Amino acid sequence: MPQISHVLFDMDGLILDTEPLYTEATVQVAAKYGSNVQFSWDLKVKQMRLPRLDLANLIIREMELPITPQQYIEEYLLWQLQAQKILTFLKQQTIRGKPYPDIFQVCASRFATSPKQPNNCLVLEDSPAGVKAALGAGMCCVMVPDERMFTTPQYIPTGVH
Repeated sequence: MPQISHVLFDMDGLILDTEPLYTEATVQVAAKYGSNVQFSWDLKVKQMRLPRLDLANLIIREMELPITPQQYIEEYLLWQLQAQKILTFLKQQTIRGKPYPDIFQVCASRFATSPKQPNNCLVLEDSPAGVKAALGAGMCCVMVPDERMFTTPQYIPTGVH
């Protein structure tokens, strides 16, 4: 086991319990367009690991929404903005999202004293995409999932120690 000298925390969903806000944003946009499809846990887990445009396409298809992906993204962000302005601002400032490792690499480079090796960093994550991003950055990772994740074990990354 490498010597851990730095710890990175996923803020969104782990430090701050924002997932209910995201769920509510999706439910509100779907209701506005008359969807009768329930936003299920299975659908929520599927969309957790997707980049924004792919997520929009999935939600539109599964919830049978008569709008474009861009419309969904705009409406979702508008609703979400009312509930959490600061997280939306921070997301707009970041580089590629997870599962790409970029965000963790940038964060590690911003420590006052940089880690000697990427595997000296421990990442605490709540999503499969975040775990993939951390491992892709060469860092150690502990997944702290929503307890409902265990009802859908097919989405929990395998082969991770």
